[in-house]
Amino acid sequence: MAQTSVTNAQLGSGVVGEFYSTEPQGVRTLILNSASEANNVIGRVVTYVDGEDQQAGVAASSRFAGVIGMPKTLARPTLDNITIIDNGTPTQIIRKGYVFVNLPAVAAKGDFVYWTNATGALTTVAPDAAPPADSTRVPGGTVEIFNVTAPSIAVIYVDFAGDKSDSTGA
Repeated sequence: MAQTSVTNAQLGSGVVGEFYSTEPQGVRTLILNSASEANNVIGRVVTYVDGEDQQAGVAASSRFAGVIGMPKTLARPTLDNITIIDNGTPTQIIRKGYVFVNLPAVAAKGDFVYWTNATGALTTVAPDAAPPADSTRVPGGTVEIFNVTAPSIAVIYVDFAGDKSDSTGA
């Protein structure tokens, strides 16, 4: 029997929504509640639902809750890959640590990470560049560990307390 070929070269890098390392981590379980379930994608940013500190959703408010993560902890009916999570699902939200995410373009170590306010999708810019329109800086959000040479999996650092490069944490 011939060995099957690998069709997902990104798999060697890591799993989106999982931690890169065991360095200090912060996770909180929140119930997803987005206006559009299509945006409940592992590796995207969610914000707290106004008036509901146990719920988070994409574009729910301007208060950063974290990055949708920990895909192996999700209860699912089959072993099929899940990237979109149903509203009402208790989900691990990453608030601090080095995490694997999908980035849509090339990025260098040290680039700042932003989320698109309407979709929670991530984007990056150089620290001295203007922030992307209709986006908010991920608290502590920087590209880490390796440069990204094409749209693919990357490691970013997230810290809900902010970082030294941006005293507002946003």
